[in-house]
Amino acid sequence: PPGEFEPDGGCSTQPAGVSVGQIRPFTLKSPGQFRPDGPNPLTSSAYTEDFIETRDFGRADSAVRTSEQTDIAYFWQVVNVHQGLIDLAIQRNLDTRQTARFFALVYTAAADANITGFGAKYFYRAWRPRTAIPRADTDANPDTDADPTWTPLISVNHPEYPSAHSFSTTAMTDVMARFFGTNKVTWTLTASRAAAPQLVRTERTYYDLNALMREIYDARVWAGLHWRHSMMHGGQVGRKVAKYVSDGFFRPLE
Repeated sequence: PPGEFEPDGGCSTQPAGVSVGQIRPFTLKSPGQFRPDGPNPLTSSAYTEDFIETRDFGRADSAVRTSEQTDIAYFWQVVNVHQGLIDLAIQRNLDTRQTARFFALVYTAAADANITGFGAKYFYRAWRPRTAIPRADTDANPDTDADPTWTPLISVNHPEYPSAHSFSTTAMTDVMARFFGTNKVTWTLTASRAAAPQLVRTERTYYDLNALMREIYDARVWAGLHWRHSMMHGGQVGRKVAKYVSDGFFRPLE
């Protein structure tokens, strides 16, 4: 039916993360504790606005997406966040105890955000733009036109709402900001050209964690993977989980 996720036969794997939302969280009371409210109705003006943005910018051969935006989309698909966290701990001269606490906070928040987010993905089972745009003639929205030739720049194989990158990476960066006491964190991240031969820049440096997350939100739309609404709601999940973990767990030793 219109709006429902369909596995992508063009992906090399079966739908990802089906059982993640059934895992017992590390800190949360239940996987659904911070479940987001759900996708926009297909006939809403908000859905129409998101549809048009992703249709225009996320198309594989988009005429409006710039080469830099394309490069950013590929970068965030294959970025090595784990190595970036190691490099950051070294750069900040964290001692052994500080490093242990830093990684415990970041990865516990990311894990519980993933459990929450993937639970929501398979609760709502929202279709991706790769299905929604070619089949827009079935969504009962007169302002969304079907384009059977539309394909995304990048494909993944799990439901669209909410965005995994937004809930997982927002949880990480919010915990980082709480740990360091500021969003003004200089962070250099790298990506492998072997994983994405189209990449032009394999290293990017960020000076503000909020700006980094805004770029990720843009990148997933430019990749044709998400609607803007899904990015914002995924970010809300990440922030709630980050606060819950930071406020209640892994407190500094006195």
